[in-house]
Amino acid sequence: PAYLNTSFDPGRQVVVPALARAGIKELDLVVNSHPHEDHLGGIPAVLDNIKVGRYVAPPIEHVTPQALQVQQLLEEKEIPVNYIHSGAEIKLDPAVKISVLGPPETLFSGTRSDTNNNSLILHIAYGEVSFLLTGDVEREGMLDLTERMQKGRTAMEISADILKCPHHGSSYSICPEFAAAVRPRIVVVSVGNNNFGHPSTETIYFWQEQGAQVLRTDQEGNITLATDGAELSVAN
Repeated sequence: PAYLNTSFDPGRQVVVPALARAGIKELDLVVNSHPHEDHLGGIPAVLDNIKVGRYVAPPIEHVTPQALQVQQLLEEKEIPVNYIHSGAEIKLDPAVKISVLGPPETLFSGTRSDTNNNSLILHIAYGEVSFLLTGDVEREGMLDLTERMQKGRTAMEISADILKCPHHGSSYSICPEFAAAVRPRIVVVSVGNNNFGHPSTETIYFWQEQGAQVLRTDQEGNITLATDGAELSVAN
C-alpha cells in the first residue's frame, strides 16, 4: 500500500509487474477493503493495465477524491461494481466459497476509526484450506465480528488457516477473543515503510504466542499463498 500524495504508485510499480511476471492478464475480481488512500492507491493502475471482471467494496458513506477517481475509472471501463456487507456471498467458482463477514449491515459509527472498522472482511474456503482477509478492521470490529459469528453462525465460519493481519499489524489490532476464534496457522502482515509504527512489536509477539507463523511483506517481499484445497504452499 502507498499514499496517493507520494510519488510511489504501488499498482504501477508493484502489483502490475508482479501480475505480468506471473503471466496474469485478467482478474476475475478486484476487492477494495475500504476507501483509505493506502488501500486505493494501486487500483487505478491495475484497472488501466489488467482486464477486470468485477469490483467489490464495502458501502461508502463519504466519497473521498481517491474513491471518486476509482469510481469514474470503473464507469469508463464498464466494470460491474458491487457494494456489499455481511451476509453476502461472492460466487466465482463452485469449489470456492467466499463469504462476506463484514462490515455489518448497520455500519460502525463512533469507533476510533469507523472507516477501518467498516472494512470488507472475506472468508475464503477451498477444500480443507481457508483464508480470512480483514482489511484494516480494529479491535472494536474484530470483537463485533467474533460475537456475531458465534451467535448467528457456527464458529467454523470465522476460523481460518491463513489470516491477513488486521490493519497492518497495528497496536489497535489485538483482540484475544478474535484470535481464539480464528486460530490461524499463518498470519500475513501487509506492511512497508511507514510513519505509523506498523507493525507493532506487541502485535507480532501476540500472534507468535498464539502459535502462528508470522510473515511480513516488509521482510519477505511479495508473498504468494497457493493451495489445491488440501496442501498449502508459501513463496516469495
